[in-house]
Amino acid sequence: MLPEGSKFIKVIKRQSKPARPEKVGFYLDNPLFIHLGDQLFFEPALRLISKDFDTYVRPTLDMTEYFMKSGIKIMTDEKIFDCDVIVTRVELLPDVLPKTKADIISVNTLSANMQHRVSQAIAYNLAQFFEIEIPEKFDFAPWHFSATKRWVDADKILLAPYVDSGWFRIWSLDVDQLSIHAKKCAEQSGFSLCLVGGKGDVDSRIPAAIGTHFEDWRGRFSPCQFAQILNSGQIARVFTFDTFVFHAAVASGVPVTVKTRRSMPKRTQAAPASLAHNSAQKSTSGAAPGCHSGRSEAPT
Repeated sequence: MLPEGSKFIKVIKRQSKPARPEKVGFYLDNPLFIHLGDQLFFEPALRLISKDFDTYVRPTLDMTEYFMKSGIKIMTDEKIFDCDVIVTRVELLPDVLPKTKADIISVNTLSANMQHRVSQAIAYNLAQFFEIEIPEKFDFAPWHFSATKRWVDADKILLAPYVDSGWFRIWSLDVDQLSIHAKKCAEQSGFSLCLVGGKGDVDSRIPAAIGTHFEDWRGRFSPCQFAQILNSGQIARVFTFDTFVFHAAVASGVPVTVKTRRSMPKRTQAAPASLAHNSAQKSTSGAAPGCHSGRSEAPT
């Protein structure tokens, strides 16, 4: 069983007799709390558990295609609550508790006592609960399209300056810095600059720093289609915050310059909020002040 007092994983036991569950369901279907990148954190654990248990996921509508392509079984209705064990985020307990008699495992991805990166921590803790061995070479990066051969040469620089989750931790200064260095990278390399965002970003402010010479990709692609583009070989580098775009690019092996969101007041640390995520090889175009360039390891 999990350590007593764990703040990252909580188990709510509701079954009178401990038994091997026949079905395990992951409930992630609440766009208010569970954004695109948040769902990527759960994919490695889903992949791991599905090898030993009949496992399903109920994602948000925008991520349904991604999980279907990854090979995970989908439930889009209330049948997910008929599973023997429900895995969900702690914020979704009010959605889950009234609808199921199953045991519930809630995950708090904001916990300060994680011993690993988020996707690894979820997989390790759930493997312990379900008594599953993790293969020695298990890939903790989210699933991505395999690209055995890249059919085009890289000629695009992506700028993704929009943030849904924790938007209040991004200042206009942060967006300007990221945008300036994305434009500079595109100009120095002679590549096209592409502005990336979801459907909700179509009418959002375009960063003034990039001017008018760019390709507007906002709202044009689903998350799954975007993941395919990242694996096409045409993306030379991505400039973004620590969001879905970052995690998807890392999983696809695309070089990333990432600017992390500012810390919440109660968790503010001495280090600057704009310090980057992970150590990696240096970009030939130069890193933005307060940004980190390179290929990251497994996403968090």
